[in-house]
Amino acid sequence: MQRKFELAVTANFAAAMKVTHYPGVCGQLHGHTYIVTAFLTTATTDQHGMVVDHNIVHTILANILAEIDHKYLNDLPYFKIKQPTSEHIAEFIFNKMFVKTEKIAALTKISIQEKPNVIVSYS
Repeated sequence: MQRKFELAVTANFAAAMKVTHYPGVCGQLHGHTYIVTAFLTTATTDQHGMVVDHNIVHTILANILAEIDHKYLNDLPYFKIKQPTSEHIAEFIFNKMFVKTEKIAALTKISIQEKPNVIVSYS
């Protein structure tokens, strides 16, 4: 097994949504304060002994989350095609973040926690 270093950066955002045509309570308008964790890995550390400066990763993640923070997700173009589930939110964030981080570290996973006992990941 190849050893590697991993950095996890966490941020949060709030949004409203509903899972269209879903028969349960998730089909009703509701909201969450989501906790998002981005995981990045490298085989070695940089000249400062870090995976990458976590402030850079925080800024990238914050800019992506600003696009969906305090929004009704169903109104956004991405979620008109895909249901605004935590799974698809994780995929949305991963795809945007991958492009922004690919030159500094390998983005391996995005985890979304929509409530204390539910965590979904996309990798």
